[in-house]
Amino acid sequence: MNEFFTFTTNLSPYTKWVLIRLITGRVIGDELSKADFIEFGCTHNKLVRVIEELQKINAISKLEFESFKRGRPALSYSFIYNCPNKIDKLIPSEMLAKLEGLKLRVPIKLVWSFFALNQDEQGYIEGFSVAKIAKACGLKVIEVKTAIEALKEKKIIFQVIRGCTLKAPVITKNNTIISTFRNKNLKRASCFRIMSDTQQKFLYLVITPPLTTPYSLSRSKNRNSFTAILLDFLSKENVKEKPLLNLLRFETKESNITTDYCLYELQFLTQQPSHIFDYFDQILFKLVSQGLSHLLNHGTNIKPICEEDTFNLILSPANYEFATNLAGLISSYLITHLANILIHYILYAFYSHREKSDDLEDVDQAKYLTWIHSLNSSRDKVDIQIIKTQIVVTLQDSRTIENFVLSTNLDLSAKVKILKGYSEFKEPRSLLKDGEYSIFQCVYSLFAHFYKTVITSERL
Repeated sequence: MNEFFTFTTNLSPYTKWVLIRLITGRVIGDELSKADFIEFGCTHNKLVRVIEELQKINAISKLEFESFKRGRPALSYSFIYNCPNKIDKLIPSEMLAKLEGLKLRVPIKLVWSFFALNQDEQGYIEGFSVAKIAKACGLKVIEVKTAIEALKEKKIIFQVIRGCTLKAPVITKNNTIISTFRNKNLKRASCFRIMSDTQQKFLYLVITPPLTTPYSLSRSKNRNSFTAILLDFLSKENVKEKPLLNLLRFETKESNITTDYCLYELQFLTQQPSHIFDYFDQILFKLVSQGLSHLLNHGTNIKPICEEDTFNLILSPANYEFATNLAGLISSYLITHLANILIHYILYAFYSHREKSDDLEDVDQAKYLTWIHSLNSSRDKVDIQIIKTQIVVTLQDSRTIENFVLSTNLDLSAKVKILKGYSEFKEPRSLLKDGEYSIFQCVYSLFAHFYKTVITSERL
């Protein structure tokens, strides 16, 4: 947690917010009146407490001066807070101005400040439950929930992964429970991301092959979920009918996954609540977004998502280095490989629409990476977010339901041949508008050949 919220644990919410405004907008020695505190968002009924708390932590000091006028002299204070905390660098003044312009209440602005101060380099905020955020901000849990919904509605933050509870599995072998959950449910916190002005500058759609068969879709637990293919992988049902599942099996054919472990993992998954695969999907799409950002920002690891990345999202605080016989470990392993497959499925959709078409047989990893890096010739940071949503796409007199929407600041118009198609977004709460969008589509058979020869460098 950022040191500001650690240091100000005992301060009231309004005092925390006024202190943030002072740090970001004032310099040491500035004179402050009561009107200044009111301007910063402190209400009249909170003023006395806010001033007392700021004086207690030596953030302000009372100014003493003689008055030649009748009556009590107006009180004023000097700003003396000099603790290094990098708030002014992590909370840009233009964002504070935007928050003030939206006229949000102090609890909402304080929760946003918590997110801003605890984000990683890609803008993600992970590992904080609502209760933990509430304690850090000095707010009630219901106030934090209300604040989060308000920030989402204003498109200031995006909820990447919704919180989830994994049930403690009852999986036995020789009458021994195989689990490191210690018979307790594992609660997973939500993951949020702070939105930037450039994130939705361009929207692209990627047409995908079906990931599940009607048999899978008929199951109540995993309808419309990408990660539903884990059940089919573990139960070895209808593998030939699932093209990306074949690639997933190809990835793991040298692994140490045994039939017994697959059976235990299948038991673990079937014992989970119905929304578990939606939760896995959210993890999958976050990983794909991160992997694409890494490669498009000149990363050189052809498989940017590692098993530890996925493990930490699903199973932390369990220790990745020492995890053995852990229910959920195989799912983590498979989602890792599925994420890397989807990363290159999307990139290959771009690659197959490139302006200069080269013979696929002549492509190797170095040439492929060079082309990926050429997409970002400006060297500006590419921001990319994958959105999973139900869409009906009309393209070349055909209609199909697809799932990938890429929201990014990367302009591909000069790099690839772009087709246009009309798209209807079917989710009622979708913030995306129906209309013409850039469409990318690649043939699965070519992608499978490409993935096995270029990404895995294993000839057929």
